[in-house]
Amino acid sequence: MKLNITKGGKPLAPKIYLYGREGIGKTTFLTGCPNPLIIDFDGGADRYNVDVLKVSSTAELLEVLTELRSTEYRTVGIDTLEALERMLYAEICQQAKTDSIEKAFGGYGKGYVVAGETLFKILTAFSTLIAYRKMPVLLGQCEVKTVSDPEGEFAMFVPRANKHIANKAMEWADIVGFATREKSAATGAGERVLFTAPTKRAMAKSRLPLPEQIDLSFAPIAAALKTSNNTEASDGKKE
Repeated sequence: MKLNITKGGKPLAPKIYLYGREGIGKTTFLTGCPNPLIIDFDGGADRYNVDVLKVSSTAELLEVLTELRSTEYRTVGIDTLEALERMLYAEICQQAKTDSIEKAFGGYGKGYVVAGETLFKILTAFSTLIAYRKMPVLLGQCEVKTVSDPEGEFAMFVPRANKHIANKAMEWADIVGFATREKSAATGAGERVLFTAPTKRAMAKSRLPLPEQIDLSFAPIAAALKTSNNTEASDGKKE
C-alpha cells in the first residue's frame, strides 16, 4: 500500500457561513471580500456594484461551481442558504410528485434526508474552490427561538434554515459568524459587528485566531489569515 502523505500548514482560504438579521449588512460584507462573485438566489445583490450570477436549479449550481474554478474571482458567495433550501425543497417535491416536503417519498422526514444529501454535494463542490485560491462564503438569515439548557430557558438567535440544513452549513464552515448590532460605549450608536464565538445569544465559531467580536467586514478576517499563515510558515521552517 502506498501512503499518500502531504505536508500540512498550507495557507488556505476559510469556508465562511455568515448569518444574521435582514438588512444588517451581510451582502455588504460579501462585496468587501476580495474580487467577489455572488450567486444570488434572493435577488438582494442586484443593487450592489458587484458581479452577480443567477441559477435556477441545483444541477445548474453544481455545474457553475465547477466552471468557476478557472475564473479570476477570489471570493464566491451564495446568497442565501434559505433561498437555496427553498429551491431544494421545490425540486424534491417535483421529483416526489407532492406539494409538501413533509410528504415527499412517503413522509417520515425522507424529503429532508434527500435535501441534506443534496446540500452536502453542493457544499463539497463549494469547498473545492479553495484549491483554486477562492474563498467560499455562504450567507443566511436568522430568527429568535427559545432554547433550554440546565441553567434554564432563554431566547437565542439561530439560523432560519431548517435545523438539519443549518447544521450541515455550520459543520462545513471554518468560520460561523453571527451578524448583529452592538451599542458602542464610545458613540452610543449601534455598530455592526460579527460574533465569532458561541454565546447565549447566538451560535458561532472560528478556526482562525479571531477575537470573539469583530467589525462586520472582511478586514479582521484578512488580518487573522495573515497572522495564521505567517505563524504556520514560521513553524514549518527547519532548524
